[in-house]
Amino acid sequence: MSEQVLTSPYLKVGTTNLSAYVQSLKINRAADMQEFTTGNPSGSVVYKRRLVGVIDFSIEIELSDDFAGSGPHQALSALFGTTFPVEAATNGSTPSDSNEVVSFTGTFDNLNSGGQVGTHLMKTLNIYLASGVPTFATSKTQRNTIKHDHKTRSTAELSGEA
Repeated sequence: MSEQVLTSPYLKVGTTNLSAYVQSLKINRAADMQEFTTGNPSGSVVYKRRLVGVIDFSIEIELSDDFAGSGPHQALSALFGTTFPVEAATNGSTPSDSNEVVSFTGTFDNLNSGGQVGTHLMKTLNIYLASGVPTFATSKTQRNTIKHDHKTRSTAELSGEA
């Protein structure tokens, strides 16, 4: 497995490409694990069991701030309080085996700017999934979609007795 290096992050929000301003980009996928442990009547060792719960998806971004018409401040201010299309990747906008491009409908809850005196003004934000499911492309023709098993399970199934 080769090591991946963040060299040319890609970020498009709404219709604005903000890639030139990206200082850091993190794509987050996490599941809320649900514990379903039951007692063991035979008295043997009981192991904790977990099932995948709700999947959380977001991207964390740190941008060099710019108040110009095509900069992050203007583009993001216009989108605040709305939902919008998002595309993001760690190495340019072309999908490949070493560059997964994610597309989704997003929203964000803060638009903070700041920094230390004598440093670049930075804008940090989290863009969250607003609707649908994110789509991940690793080639121009392939699209992988996160799938989640929403099957209802009985208590017997959860305890392993089914």
